[in-house]
Amino acid sequence: MDEVDDDDNGDIDDEMPDLSKIKNIGSVAQLMSSKRLIEIMQADNTGPVEEDPEYKVLVNANNLLFDVDSEILLVHKFIRDKYSFRFPELETIVPNALDYARVVKKTDTPLDPEALQVVFDACDMALDLETVKRTILDYVESRMQFLAPNLTAILGSTVAAKLMGAVGGLTALRLFAKGQVKHAGYIYYSEMVQMVPKDYRNKAARMLSAKCCLAARLDRAREAPDGNMGRIWRDDIAKKLDKAMEPPPGHAIKALPIPNDGPKKRRGGKRFRAMKEKMAMTEAWKQQNRMSFNTPEEEVLVGDTIEGLGMLGGQTGKLRTMAVDPKKKLKMAKKHRSYSGSTTGTASGLSSSLAFTPVQGIELENPEVLAQARAAMKDDNYFGGFKKKANPASK
Repeated sequence: MDEVDDDDNGDIDDEMPDLSKIKNIGSVAQLMSSKRLIEIMQADNTGPVEEDPEYKVLVNANNLLFDVDSEILLVHKFIRDKYSFRFPELETIVPNALDYARVVKKTDTPLDPEALQVVFDACDMALDLETVKRTILDYVESRMQFLAPNLTAILGSTVAAKLMGAVGGLTALRLFAKGQVKHAGYIYYSEMVQMVPKDYRNKAARMLSAKCCLAARLDRAREAPDGNMGRIWRDDIAKKLDKAMEPPPGHAIKALPIPNDGPKKRRGGKRFRAMKEKMAMTEAWKQQNRMSFNTPEEEVLVGDTIEGLGMLGGQTGKLRTMAVDPKKKLKMAKKHRSYSGSTTGTASGLSSSLAFTPVQGIELENPEVLAQARAAMKDDNYFGGFKKKANPASK
């Protein structure tokens, strides 16, 4: 093989002219300066896609697919009406139109020769329409990769061609905002939307419609001609849909505490104790949460609900106040004793038993009379009007 290659290279070198004496390469390699190459390179490849003569053929071929489907359904109804007299159960066994036509051609059902020929002709027409549909789909799919590669990567060739034909091409589609593209039409029946569950199809259609405008702008500007951006956007939408369809995370199972781990560290201190005392449960709340055995509790209407009072005021009608720390109370008394106007047990050296009156001037008070008056006021209660009866046994 090496000898053959060497012989071929030798033949090529023999055919090439001697270039050692040529000073200008342009006199030998003239393709870069040729008129044919200049016309091709200066051609306007940035024009709108709608000006491409193949674009109209593509849109018309795509619209023809709907007519082909309608025609297949019409032919299927014709075959079914003609053949149901002999085999009425075939319609329920084979619901597909094309499969129904193939089965009819394979079966040997006794029919009138003329009627049988009419049915066979209808079956051939249905199969021919299917062949035409396949051809149109292949053509549309192959050409849409060149006209709108990014839009085709997102929606698929069939839906992309229908959308372009409905709005008037890429130039009109790129002017739409992402919220103006209706997602309940062609986009809703695209392959990606139909693959997700029914509850998430509206969400998928809205996400696709938002990316269609961006893809149309890229295709109109002839950027990303390989459709890479369209595939990236499609993958992002698929990831977001997978994330949305994930089941909610389950509850984490809390591990049991370590046995014999010892006492836990609790936060303490003056501030924390004061906060706990401030947020402590009140005595009324404790009494309301407490229930007595075999005793009906009082109920009150709070809004639309009825709440029980428990043992709140059920016995004495009184509530205990919060217990106050005596050490803290004593400390406060010592601190504010100098500011308060309360008297102490010890009498001042300037006090006197003399009283100045407007009648007699200076009067001397009898301390025994004052003590008796105070004792009488102390004994004056509910039973003060009754006299104490002397005990005869004491006499």
